[in-house]
Amino acid sequence: MRHTNLSADAVQLVWDELTCAHRGGIEAYYEVRLDDVDERSGVIVDHVTSTTVHISVLTPYRRYAARVRYVNRIGVGPYSQQLLFTTLPTGNVALAMMMLILLLLLLIIIIILYREFCDLVDVCCHMQFNNNNLKKQKV
Repeated sequence: MRHTNLSADAVQLVWDELTCAHRGGIEAYYEVRLDDVDERSGVIVDHVTSTTVHISVLTPYRRYAARVRYVNRIGVGPYSQQLLFTTLPTGNVALAMMMLILLLLLLIIIIILYREFCDLVDVCCHMQFNNNNLKKQKV
C-alpha cells in the first residue's frame, strides 16, 4: 500500500491487487481501515471495488495509519501492513510553526547575550573591587 495526492485534508491510497492463489478465491471487494493515530479513532471504508480509494475530510497535520484487506465469499483476508502518513499542515499551521521556531531562536540568542553580559559585568565588578582594595592599601 502507498499513498498519492497527499494534502492537508485528503489522501489517495493505492495497493496492488492480490493474485487469486493468495486470496482464497475471487474477491468481492476491499475493506480499507483508516486510523487517526493521535485521536485513537478509526473508520472503515467498505465495499471498495478497485485498488485505489480517495479519502477526504481529514484533519490537517495529523498522523494516520491505513490498512487494506480483501473480502470474498469465503470470508475476510488479513489486513495488509499498515501505512503511516501525516497529512500536510495548512498555511496557517505552517506559518504558526515557523513563527514559533523564530521566537525560540530569538529567545536562545537573548539568553546567550544575557549570560555574556552578566559575565562581563561580573568581571568589571571584580576589577573595580580589586582596584578599590589597591587604593585602600596605598593609603
